Amino acid sequence: MIQGRKWGNFVSFDANIWFRFLSSIPAEISVLLKYFSEALEDWSNERSLMPKKPRQRKPGGGRKSKFKSDRDRLFFLLFYLKSYPIFEILAATFDISTSGAQEKVYHFAQVLVSALKKLGTLPLRETDPVESLREAFSEAGTLLIDATERRHFRQKDYEKQKDDYSGKKKDHTKKNTILSNLKKYVLYLGKSTVGKSHDYGMLKDELSPSLKLFQSCKTYVDLGYLGIDKDYQGEFIIPHKKPKKSKNNPKPELTETQKKENREKASTRVIIEHCIAGIKRITILKQRFRNKKHGFNDLAILLGCGLWNFHLKNA
Repeated sequence: MIQGRKWGNFVSFDANIWFRFLSSIPAEISVLLKYFSEALEDWSNERSLMPKKPRQRKPGGGRKSKFKSDRDRLFFLLFYLKSYPIFEILAATFDISTSGAQEKVYHFAQVLVSALKKLGTLPLRETDPVESLREAFSEAGTLLIDATERRHFRQKDYEKQKDDYSGKKKDHTKKNTILSNLKKYVLYLGKSTVGKSHDYGMLKDELSPSLKLFQSCKTYVDLGYLGIDKDYQGEFIIPHKKPKKSKNNPKPELTETQKKENREKASTRVIIEHCIAGIKRITILKQRFRNKKHGFNDLAILLGCGLWNFHLKNA
């Protein structure tokens, strides 16, 4: 445990900092640290097998790392994900160079993904076998589908700006499809796509109706998925939509029965909203995303889902 170690002008205190600052209890961190250390060792072993140039220093030579243990490395990454400081602040906090801070964040993030994969808490992706998706959805029994949207830096290219612009958020964003069960566990995470994408269009692109994934499921969706019951096979729970205004119906309203049914449906569907809120406990998914490294946007939300599932698994 880090106790009294100075990072620049900051000092980490006792074990409670993991809970108060990182939203994780020490017991969770102990489990995560074990797998994080194993993933680091695996990476080191793989690197040792790669072809290298002839050494100019003996093994162990050169500048010594500021991180004395794997716990320090894990704390460094979780600190970054939770507080999302700019790299200059992160570097000053941990008394390392700015370029070193960037390099370590990107490296440790990949290691953490490997650790969460070993723990079995990463959500399924569209690249996974169809059989795995079908089995996971079938075991859940009841599915909840929604899309989450995150603010993103404005691209320099005008065409990319137009793609990222979300009329709903009036901002530049990235979107992902989320599928969860009634326990708020993230079963599936869609690819990160541009902000102008429609929720239902994203689902059809990622999980085609021809795959027949929802046949044995009861699936809750919002009005952004109108038409899903016609394109897909399965039982879909969709809210009633208010009728359009017309000359014959100048003040369209839902009936009291329809309103009551909508409230009942919403009381179940809200679970996925709580799931998304859990994913976004880490600040990197709440603030405007600034990192320009290719693929890190998608990696960040994958980490958010994996850490949330890990938290639920160990709660």
